[in-house]
Amino acid sequence: MRKQQQDQIRGTVETYDRSAESFHRVWATLSMAEKLARFRRALPEGARRVFDAGCGGGRDVRWLLECGFDVLGGDLSLCLLGIARQNAPRGRFVRLDLRHLPFASGC
Repeated sequence: MRKQQQDQIRGTVETYDRSAESFHRVWATLSMAEKLARFRRALPEGARRVFDAGCGGGRDVRWLLECGFDVLGGDLSLCLLGIARQNAPRGRFVRLDLRHLPFASGC
């Protein structure tokens, strides 16, 4: 990865880390109920596992857990992951870069 690209990514993560609380406050108040319900209906029958890529403060992870899904939330911001762990204490979270997912092919 080029240095310029690395610097941009680092800058983005630092911005999210600095503004994690305010970012979460704004996003936590937005109702996603209709979109999440549509997402749930679109899942294959019997699907139980969901990966929330870029989970932010964990709002959707909490909702998915309440629906009975086995959820893994991932984000690059450690501060947002900390908030997510508070908002969805039953959730599982991992710090990751969406460009390099730590999953086996085809999972």
